[in-house]
Amino acid sequence: MILITGANGQLGRAIQNECVGRGIRILPTDFFPEGNRKPNAFPNGLTHLDISNFVEKVLEWSRDKEELKIVEDQVSCPSYTVDLAGAVLDLIAAGEYGTYHLSNTEYCSRYEWAAFILKQTGWKGKLIPVSSAEFLTVAKRPAFSALVDSTARRVLKYSLPNWKDATLRFLKRYSEYGNHIHK
Repeated sequence: MILITGANGQLGRAIQNECVGRGIRILPTDFFPEGNRKPNAFPNGLTHLDISNFVEKVLEWSRDKEELKIVEDQVSCPSYTVDLAGAVLDLIAAGEYGTYHLSNTEYCSRYEWAAFILKQTGWKGKLIPVSSAEFLTVAKRPAFSALVDSTARRVLKYSLPNWKDATLRFLKRYSEYGNHIHK
């Protein structure tokens, strides 16, 4: 059995797409083979399961504004579902069991991430770093939620790409689908 926590549906769709790309047929029994009841768990931290959540928000906010305030005291590992899906399938193919933290490598604050995104898009506005206290949210976000994926790295014998590489690939794919980016 495979248990993917933190997923909001986007990782499941990315896994399906990755399976199609690899020529793997997906049936419920593929994930629950007869006699195999050991669960695989793939927890993912914060809300960066799909890099598009934050990237799309930043792009949307920047379209009509000359100035953006982004928190600088929340640090995590932005992760791209395309990369996570490939790693999940590689773990499954290797017959591995256990709990794995999966994320793209390196970490940054939301402010650093937004600055990187906006630089790539040619946005000319002003980005202002602020404290989380300036934003009222229902859920209190942890200050540091970067995951360490050392077990997955050891088993897979590779690391996922860093968050900058993942963001660049997302932006390229985003614009290829006809979405407007500032430049």
